[in-house]
Amino acid sequence: MAPTQKDVECVKVVVRCRPLSQDEVKSGHRSVVTARLPEQQIQIQQTGSSEAPREFTFDQVYDWNSRQQDIYNASARPIVDAVLTGYNGTIFAYGQTGCGKTFTMEGKEEPAELRGIIPQAFDHIFTEIAKGEHKQYLVRATYLEIYQEEVRDLLSKNPNQRLDVKETPDKGVYVKGLVQFVVKSVAEINSVLQVQSAAYVSAALAYQKCLTRHIESSRHGLSMSASSASWLVLARIAAGFDVRPWW
Repeated sequence: MAPTQKDVECVKVVVRCRPLSQDEVKSGHRSVVTARLPEQQIQIQQTGSSEAPREFTFDQVYDWNSRQQDIYNASARPIVDAVLTGYNGTIFAYGQTGCGKTFTMEGKEEPAELRGIIPQAFDHIFTEIAKGEHKQYLVRATYLEIYQEEVRDLLSKNPNQRLDVKETPDKGVYVKGLVQFVVKSVAEINSVLQVQSAAYVSAALAYQKCLTRHIESSRHGLSMSASSASWLVLARIAAGFDVRPWW
């Protein structure tokens, strides 16, 4: 059943459980988590305890057998569709280091079925734009990092410069001086984001770090003067980061 507009507008909490790593298996660890998919519940059984497991219910639950495409279609696709019609949307992965945020959000380039939410969203956006015979789109991309309450532009020629978050009546909340690139294809947006590899000096995601990719889509109707603009925010956030929205 297709989601209603009301469903898309609601904040949803989605839980994905990863399998034990090879190192965890070799060390004799065992999972204390059970994913009850029909009930959309997570059960946690304390090791060595005879007490009943604790149960938590979420909007969507995925176990370690879940596929990247299924997660995108059920959890991310409705949000991207809404962005293409003029609504703002945010998808962020939150959790401890090593829990699978990067795999869920970015995945692997090959094989295609291992691609995460971000590359699938890029394909989705430009595929839908190509279908818009009576509409014109202008897509801009930005890439920023929030670390210890400091905002850095990873696409800037000076990525170490601290940027300020501002708010005005006409713009709302925005990052002053944030570089925006107009992109016309998946290849172009991937090329733009590759620039950040030189700016991103950390070997791995540090604690309390939030990386966000913003995609602004401006939609203009050819047969009318109306236009709209929307943001799609894609982020991965380490546990401990204050997730109160700043945008």
